[in-house]
Amino acid sequence: MIVQQEPDYRWEARDGVINFIPTKSRDNFVENFLSTPVQRFDPPKLPGPSRIRDAITDLPEVQNLLKANGISPSHYGYFERYPSLYTNDKVDLRISETNVRGILNKVVRESEHKMWIVSRSGKNLTSLEIGF
Repeated sequence: MIVQQEPDYRWEARDGVINFIPTKSRDNFVENFLSTPVQRFDPPKLPGPSRIRDAITDLPEVQNLLKANGISPSHYGYFERYPSLYTNDKVDLRISETNVRGILNKVVRESEHKMWIVSRSGKNLTSLEIGF
């Protein structure tokens, strides 16, 4: 029903998560970012949405992509609403041999945050924003 009401998007099930993807006006950089291969993601010991975001943008594979494209990660506009990203101490957000989309999907699948968004903003779209 969502894509019927908003035909500029399509949906797909990936990693046990529904991803809504624009069909028009797609940002090729965002798609490249989401598809960036990641060897291993180890979440921070004290997780929170902004710490997870920073851990993703600090990955060497992501840093290389950002630098090569003159993009800076945004560290603004987010406040910690929750003391922890984990709803359960046994939740493990570590993941290997994936891509950035796989990390984001794991976070929303395993935590209380049930959506993620990636966009660019700023003058000449040089700032990358990740939100949960």
